[in-house]
Amino acid sequence: MEPVRLSFADLYFPGDGIAESFVDEGINVTVEMYRELLEAFDQHTPRPTKLLANRKNSYSFSFRAMQFANNNTSLQAVAVVERSFASRIISRFVKPKHYILKSFDSRDDALAWLRSL
Repeated sequence: MEPVRLSFADLYFPGDGIAESFVDEGINVTVEMYRELLEAFDQHTPRPTKLLANRKNSYSFSFRAMQFANNNTSLQAVAVVERSFASRIISRFVKPKHYILKSFDSRDDALAWLRSL
């Protein structure tokens, strides 16, 4: 499976309406980057999309990007594969309005959960 390269991340589409993201190391995701992500979803998956956010690398979201993501209705669910203790703690405080967010230790568990929805 070939990735779709965005300006800040690689996206994979393993099927079942799922997109998997690998954001580049050290990126601070902006609203513009988030819009770029949504455009790629529109081209490769039906809406609402199920996202597997693979936090293999360390990256962050600007406050505006977090607000934009929180109010977005194009996601059904987000499974986050956490690699660090700090990421796990931060994820517990994020409460999206329009989609389900769940953290996982393994990619396989995250994919299984997304496919069950």
